Amino acid sequence: LYERFPFMLRRLAMIYACASTLGGLNVVSKKQQIDNFETPQPQILKVHSLFWWPLRRRRNFQPKAVLTKSIKSMSLIDAAKTPTFWALYGIVILTASAGITAASIYKLFATASPVVALAGDQFLATTGALASLFNGIGRLGWASAVDAFGYKKTFTTLLIIQALNTAFYPVAARISPAAFMIATCIAYFLLGGIFSTSPTCCALAFGPESAALIYGALFSAFGIASISGVQLAKSLIPTLGWKSLYRALALTTLMAAPFIKLLNVPS
Repeated sequence: LYERFPFMLRRLAMIYACASTLGGLNVVSKKQQIDNFETPQPQILKVHSLFWWPLRRRRNFQPKAVLTKSIKSMSLIDAAKTPTFWALYGIVILTASAGITAASIYKLFATASPVVALAGDQFLATTGALASLFNGIGRLGWASAVDAFGYKKTFTTLLIIQALNTAFYPVAARISPAAFMIATCIAYFLLGGIFSTSPTCCALAFGPESAALIYGALFSAFGIASISGVQLAKSLIPTLGWKSLYRALALTTLMAAPFIKLLNVPS
């Protein structure tokens, strides 16, 4: 695996270059779209997705729509003065620390587990590839769930699942390599949801005009979450072991629940 690592990097670079080129060619600035955005008529933020197709069989089911133009747009300074911004900032730190830490040290944890370590490097590489795929699927799935059910209900569900999966992670490593792989994929799936739902929450809470700028400021919370998770791992693993680390990360995830009630976003 390590001998082929340079070749793998070059191949991934070619794939990323092709994907970026195709994406760039499809970015088109249309004056009609800009005119529609600037009109005073309400713009409906509504995304149809295949992720809730089973619910469409229910009579009268429609994904929730949000009138973004009816939301008063705020500047970054005005948004920073609201409790919603800092509640969202705390939510990202408390929830992303578990996901980012699990994603960054899962290989180290696997080598410390007698059951998973016997599976070898190829198994860990496969686990990482599948987990990355689930991370992308999670971004689409959780963002679609916000459109269908609202941010608060969706994110509350996400953090409950993440707390359970994080607490169960050491147990999965003792059961079998397959259980460890599934738990890792779930962790990445949930981490994708944290990244994808935060921009939507910014648009819903602070309006669409400065949502990108506000999310840029909010993104620093992910950096704090990453640093705090690593420091927590360094302090707990040598003294109390891996199980204590994942229990602490599960606890920090649940600590984000009260902050959700402070968010002033459409339900």
